[in-house]
Amino acid sequence: MKCTVEFENTKNRGDVQQSVTFQFEKIEGAGYQALLDSVTRVSEKDRDDTRKKSDREKQLKADKRIIDSIRKLIRKSNLGKTELEKHVREQTAEPRRKIIKVIDDWTGRKSEGGLWHIEKKGKNEHIYKWNELT
Repeated sequence: MKCTVEFENTKNRGDVQQSVTFQFEKIEGAGYQALLDSVTRVSEKDRDDTRKKSDREKQLKADKRIIDSIRKLIRKSNLGKTELEKHVREQTAEPRRKIIKVIDDWTGRKSEGGLWHIEKKGKNEHIYKWNELT
């Protein structure tokens, strides 16, 4: 299992970085030396990518109840944003603003991390569709 650790400089003493990130691998049954040998420094880009991924996973967990409701509704009917928000509110009793935020936050192409996307139908009609696993 890979673990990532970020160290932050809390005292400004000389010309040193404000934060440094390392990654190491926990291998069951391996000794302390193997653990030390597995330590590598993580680039700023990789650190930022890992942080974004972690934040996204936390948000997914926090929004799970609303997302589950939206998923069920999207899969069985063609709904626009207003109807979708109304049905989700009835099912979850969550505030309207929170539901709209979840809808907006998770709308997009699958490659961008979206769970559903919008298909335009007719004149000014937007239908939500679930991003299927392919």
